[in-house]
Amino acid sequence: MSVKEFNFQIPKYFNLATNCIDRWMDNEEISNKTAIYEVSQNLKIKSISYYELNKKISFYSNFLLGKGIKKGNKVLLRMENSIDFIIFFLSIVKIGAIVIPTSILLKKRELKYIIKNSKPSAVISKTLINFFSEEKIKVLKPGKIKNKSPYKYSVNIKKTLANDPCYITYTSGTTGNPKGVLHAHRSILGREPSTKFWLNLNQEDIVFNPGKLNWTYTLGAGCLDCLRYGSTAVIYSGNHSINNYLEIINDLKITIFMTVPGIYRQILREINTDIKKTKKLMKVKNFLSAGEHLKKEIIIEWKKKLNKYIYEGLGMSEISYFISNNPMEKLFPGSCGKVQPGHSAYLVDNKYNKIPNNSVGELVVETKDPGLMIKYWRDPHETKKKFKNNLFLTGDIFKIDSKGYLWFQSRKDEIINVLGFRISPKEIEKIVESIKFVEESALCIKRIGNQKEITSLRVVLKKNRIKNPIKIINKIINSELADYKKPKEIIIVSKIEKTINGKIIRLIKN
Repeated sequence: MSVKEFNFQIPKYFNLATNCIDRWMDNEEISNKTAIYEVSQNLKIKSISYYELNKKISFYSNFLLGKGIKKGNKVLLRMENSIDFIIFFLSIVKIGAIVIPTSILLKKRELKYIIKNSKPSAVISKTLINFFSEEKIKVLKPGKIKNKSPYKYSVNIKKTLANDPCYITYTSGTTGNPKGVLHAHRSILGREPSTKFWLNLNQEDIVFNPGKLNWTYTLGAGCLDCLRYGSTAVIYSGNHSINNYLEIINDLKITIFMTVPGIYRQILREINTDIKKTKKLMKVKNFLSAGEHLKKEIIIEWKKKLNKYIYEGLGMSEISYFISNNPMEKLFPGSCGKVQPGHSAYLVDNKYNKIPNNSVGELVVETKDPGLMIKYWRDPHETKKKFKNNLFLTGDIFKIDSKGYLWFQSRKDEIINVLGFRISPKEIEKIVESIKFVEESALCIKRIGNQKEITSLRVVLKKNRIKNPIKIINKIINSELADYKKPKEIIIVSKIEKTINGKIIRLIKN
């Protein structure tokens, strides 16, 4: 299908789970093929076919119904990366309940807020059982469900509308409480342009995203979209390891690899040390990046080493990947690409008027877009702030060029105010990261006591030793920036503090 021919087809009745799995049961070739590989820290592999996946989803759907979970109830899912995570996610969705996928890294304080905000009817978790019991939530323990249980494989479920609530993901707040992003069943249809014009996905593909499944980048593009297309998804249950990623890519013959820019940077460092490791990447047809802006230096070096580009995609919790570079079109390093076909997204001025090419404005999405969230759960104030004039305001500031390519400028909510001056961290970071010995940087606000705040520049150096790096950085900043933009302090650090989803934590408490 060409870019010009694409348009969304959204039926009245639609269920995300049945659309991913049940549709393949009459297709003998796909029902018998591997749906998911699960790879552990020691590289042991588990797998499940589409047929067995469907059977288990139906089994656990009946289990949930038997425990009193009904359409519209909310179920909090707290599990490590695993095939079971996907089974329970889709089982909850299949019966019309609303699933809340969460990270096993969340502490009790963070979980308390999510529980208070979402009010789940039950939780599926292998740990923190006493904590959930104290919170008066019904705990469904996966290990206690035996195959001899009297649950059948056919499920009597009520139909769901495409617009019915399906899942809630909680954004990782940097300075305040996380927001619950409520998505409809139609959200997976809203990602169809991504699968066609970013992943370039087909049934023969084996897709690997090493991220955590509570993140929509991994869960959506890295798994659910693959199942919907009849391809194979790879889930990694181990700890972060570049060598493990390279082994998995090589051993499972990965055709599409997707991750965040920081991982690509680490892979480049690894293959620069051992050039033989590039062979493990040669059979990948498509490298994708999302989660944060992909710097053009990484794209250029990757192209130089592997003779392939990394294709950036842009999405957010509220609307998954609706802008990207297309592997079938020309790539301009530094640009995140164009608005994907079918999506109603463009740049506007301060009065929400659409602006022409060669202009700078805020990226917005029309509220009719099928990939867009329904609302922030139990947060009408934040919802109202984001929806204006039948538009969803992303808060991303872009420049659009004459060919429709978008060039990221800054985040509206990352603009730092100092003594009445507005400072863009990205502007300062771009200058600092152009210095040869700088690996990464982040301009942050450092809070001292209850009143005072200063700008603090955190800098990660490359391995080579540099004499007086702060003095050199200061000299370049002084020559490039107005006085009010200069950070009050520069600190050399081993890493930039980020949220689970890879966003820089801008507020630092002294």
